[in-house]
Amino acid sequence: MRVLILQAGFNEIGVINALKEMGAYVIAIGNREGLIGQQYVDEYCCLDYSKVDEVIQFALEKKVDRVCACCNDTAVITAVIVAEKLKQKGYDTLENTITIAHKNAFKRFAVENNLLVVPSMEFLSSEEAMKYIEEVLK
Repeated sequence: MRVLILQAGFNEIGVINALKEMGAYVIAIGNREGLIGQQYVDEYCCLDYSKVDEVIQFALEKKVDRVCACCNDTAVITAVIVAEKLKQKGYDTLENTITIAHKNAFKRFAVENNLLVVPSMEFLSSEEAMKYIEEVLK
């Protein structure tokens, strides 16, 4: 099995090692050379996982069977999109992934579904936030 890991930092080492113990060929990408997990993989490519189209092309070229994101919300979203393009099963929907990965989207989901959450405000600009502070929090 060929697995693409979207990053090769410290947090990914455990997954990389577990996959290697299972006999997987592990390929990792990351936004720079010298990431600590790079030394544990079979193959490494300096490729930013937020560049989804490039990651899809890379995954197709490398004929990966699975794509895995470990500890980064952006990487999780990329993994779901790549998996969908490669017709890999076992991943959540993109809509659900975005709801969970984006803090503001999850907060809206929680409020709409009557889940207890800490009250908060969402501002789309610093001007909007400053206006709120000046008018409401005097």
